[in-house]
Amino acid sequence: MKRRLPFSRPENVGKRLALTRIALGFENQKEFYLATGLGASAYSMWESGNNFPRVEHMMRLCQEFGLTLDWIYRGDISGLPYTLAMRIRQVIAERQDAFGDVANLTGGT
Repeated sequence: MKRRLPFSRPENVGKRLALTRIALGFENQKEFYLATGLGASAYSMWESGNNFPRVEHMMRLCQEFGLTLDWIYRGDISGLPYTLAMRIRQVIAERQDAFGDVANLTGGT
């Protein structure tokens, strides 16, 4: 039986958004929000953990990049495309200073 992951705090969702952005090859927020059509201030608030993103905005990222709501909101990496999941794990390893609390970001995996 698969373990149920709790809904995350905004700061963990924000770290996963930043981690995903970097794994997708966007080094800064501006490149990412311009490519996705998301608002600059809204995205900045989400990624910094100051605001919780609404599902309809995250669905846009899911459709465009193959993400899952389970990854964004709960840290369940298992539904992501394999190459993206591996790249996320690589970014975590490379940037321990920013993403060192892996258990909160990837549901303990």
